[in-house]
Amino acid sequence: MRIISIALMALLVLVPSEISAQNPGEDGFIIDPSTMYIPGYLNNNNQRANPEHKATLFYQALQLTGLADTLVQYRDLNYPAPQFDSTYACLEMTGRVAVEYETGYEGYYNGQQQRVVWPEQRLFKYTLFVVTDSVLERVYGIRTIDDLKAKARNVYPEGATLDDTDRNSSLYKLMSYHILPCWLRRSMMNLTDRYIVDNYKKACPDEIDMEDFYETMHPYAIMRISTPYDQGSGNNGKNIYINRKGTISAGNLSSEGIRIWRGQDTPEINTADAINGGYYFVDSLLLFDQHTKNALNTRIRVMFSTLSPDFINSGARGRMRQSMGDRPTSFAVYAFKEGFCKNVSCSPETMFVVRYMDKNWSTYYSDELTVRGNFDITFRLPPVPSSGFYEIRVSGYIAPDSHYSKAGGTVLYYVRKEGNEFIPSGTPVDMTIHTTDSLIGYIKDRDFLDIYEENEAVAAIAANDKLMRKNGYMKYPDSYAVYSNLRDDTSLFRKIVCEMYMEAGKDYYLRLRQVNGDRRSFIPLNFLEIVPYSVYSGENGPEDRH
Repeated sequence: MRIISIALMALLVLVPSEISAQNPGEDGFIIDPSTMYIPGYLNNNNQRANPEHKATLFYQALQLTGLADTLVQYRDLNYPAPQFDSTYACLEMTGRVAVEYETGYEGYYNGQQQRVVWPEQRLFKYTLFVVTDSVLERVYGIRTIDDLKAKARNVYPEGATLDDTDRNSSLYKLMSYHILPCWLRRSMMNLTDRYIVDNYKKACPDEIDMEDFYETMHPYAIMRISTPYDQGSGNNGKNIYINRKGTISAGNLSSEGIRIWRGQDTPEINTADAINGGYYFVDSLLLFDQHTKNALNTRIRVMFSTLSPDFINSGARGRMRQSMGDRPTSFAVYAFKEGFCKNVSCSPETMFVVRYMDKNWSTYYSDELTVRGNFDITFRLPPVPSSGFYEIRVSGYIAPDSHYSKAGGTVLYYVRKEGNEFIPSGTPVDMTIHTTDSLIGYIKDRDFLDIYEENEAVAAIAANDKLMRKNGYMKYPDSYAVYSNLRDDTSLFRKIVCEMYMEAGKDYYLRLRQVNGDRRSFIPLNFLEIVPYSVYSGENGPEDRH
């Protein structure tokens, strides 16, 4: 009965051209539409995979938990479609872009135009990290679905008596931690562009991996996906890991993490062709247990362009320049409609866009989310892995003497816990002053190095960092961009919003509100940091500068 319901749900969300697309697959078999969604696609691959690559128990558990029904969702039928099918069609027919967007920053450095559009449709996509039957048997001795359920009860005993379809049940928690509500091709899990990776590693060759954090479909659980480039690993970007902590070269590898298989590991299976996402095999089960929570007891630096799965599924956070129609020299960035962007809400006067990567930007990972207008915007924060005190920080940009002179006016920050009112946090940020103003106190490291001997310079730099923290600010991470080390860019800063006790399993929200500005004001947001006490307090040594 459940298999029939999956097929019916799949047909409900197909567009007519997809319903008729029953084309021969690589092996000549006819591919039915119901097999084109992730559960059916996985099951179809199970039928033709060699024994080492079958994942029949994983598929069966998806069925038992009801997650298979969720994974056939594809398109939001309530999403208000734009007036025109594409931005290109709109330009051809009306001579204007599909979104009215007065910014005062229409041009681009090289004279090309940055065009802002709505996504044409809202899509639901997923990434699965699948464990094969052979891995389950070899690593855990799991041979049957009852064995897998027993493993789930052992890891999540609090859900042992609940029905498998309950999102708090043991089996549901086990399976849902293997699923992200967005589709990540391998190159999008974290930054892999060699140009930017090489620049980034100039400043920190071995101390930290390229990384990003994602919320999973497990209730209140995140995962870290990182790519080791440190010399000690000999990896140089070949393998990507989940919940790895530390590096070999730095001598602080405390969690090896779980490796995501590469395509060459399963040459007979194409894992990335489902309509609404794809899957990868992994070396073992992903468990949100105490070991994983310990590995996630680290500085959680998540890119603003990753905070909503809608940013990723729409293609806005593409880690590359987005072309508009067949005009590759014109840039298109995406704005989002209120009510149709998970984890984000805003006032009617607010417009926010996710901007593509550009190698010429002095921004961390070369991505950003820009908030414009008389803005009032709220982000749901990623959940913390364990209860405790955390410091919340937001990246910022102040350059009142440049084309960013309209940046933000004065920005107020608020936070709130689920069910509580917003509480003003920290001091307001005056975006019209420079970071070198005494209210912030920014002095470049190299200015100290130019006038002091090395030991004295190190002490002076540490004193300046301490002064900035007292004022509620920090310098940018010590990483290299096209122009310079970002830590020495006085246009960039980290705002310490607050220190607060955060509970695991609770929702928290960050609100940014502009005052004393005008409708053309804006603030660029690069990354967000949620930092546990063990890191920001310095109890285990000073926090690394990267």
